[in-house]
Amino acid sequence: MDTGLATIRLAAVSSPRTLPIAVALTGADTLRAEIAAWRALAARAAEPGPLRDPDTMLAALQHLPGGRDVPLLVARRGPELQAVIPLAPSGRFGLAARDARPWRPDPLVAVPPLVTADRTGEVLEALLDGLAARDRRFGRLRFEGLDPDGPVAAALAALAQRSGRALVRAPGPGRALLRPDDATGAAQARTRRLGLDPRLAERGPARMERARSPRQIRDAVEILLTLDGMAATRARPALVADPGTASFLRTATRQLAAQRRLRAEVLWLGDRPAAAALVAIGPGVLALWRAAAEPGPLGAAAEEALALSLAAGAARQGLDLVDLRAEAPLLAGAVRRPTLELAVETRPGLASSGFRAAIGRRVAALRRA
Repeated sequence: MDTGLATIRLAAVSSPRTLPIAVALTGADTLRAEIAAWRALAARAAEPGPLRDPDTMLAALQHLPGGRDVPLLVARRGPELQAVIPLAPSGRFGLAARDARPWRPDPLVAVPPLVTADRTGEVLEALLDGLAARDRRFGRLRFEGLDPDGPVAAALAALAQRSGRALVRAPGPGRALLRPDDATGAAQARTRRLGLDPRLAERGPARMERARSPRQIRDAVEILLTLDGMAATRARPALVADPGTASFLRTATRQLAAQRRLRAEVLWLGDRPAAAALVAIGPGVLALWRAAAEPGPLGAAAEEALALSLAAGAARQGLDLVDLRAEAPLLAGAVRRPTLELAVETRPGLASSGFRAAIGRRVAALRRA
């Protein structure tokens, strides 16, 4: 499979005010040498948040299955990076237009693309032009995990309208959110948390242990991996069943801990850990990234109690708590914040799929005549 990992210059789109934007498909090794510029881009992202930093992504590309075959869609303006989007590898066979879509294997989560806040629409349009110029079979670029009211969704809608590109919207799965200023939600969460205490007391005294230092977090990660393995099933294999996934979690959490952007929580019942969680730290938000608990009803109660305790702690700090766990039940007091998925044509005007649809309607009309 040709994944386009060699650095390929796709297009240079002129800007009347500054240097042109150069767009390329490249590999992780090339960007590893630009780690400082990548971190600077993450600091000025249009939609900042946890787990979008280059250290986490480089660890994923190195350790997760298929990561070393992932091409990165990159925009530069002079020495400054303007966008970095890992794309799912795509073959080059057949004549049908392909969708360029974000690479997001488990345990990564759907997040908005890493694009600069400065003239976001101009950078996004350069990315689309670049994909169209490189290979006409890249028909659309997909985005997921977007805030429907955020700057990336707004910029995509504006450029689609301005350039005549077809834009397809679909609701995403949403994210559970607990806000510190939601008194009603906080009361519901507190009541539910207190209601879990009698069930937890069956095992013994409950205590929360917070891990902050790299060494403490290393130990907490091993507890999480052990609990996850205890609860594994054929449908949901243990994280340690894939050595690359386990290595990614160990590497990424160690790096994030060293930068004070991650902590871990362990809920002990008596002398045994019953649940553990990884919490990513972002601007104004704590993100419950991953959790595991012992199997059975007591483990489920322990994981829920841990998550609600995290929400209470976040509220005391004036922070939102976002639950990033896939398929987790909605926590008491939480609301589901909508997310958006968008697909936009790479070419302006009547793009390939729009052209096919128009031709199809015309043919159908002729047959009816």
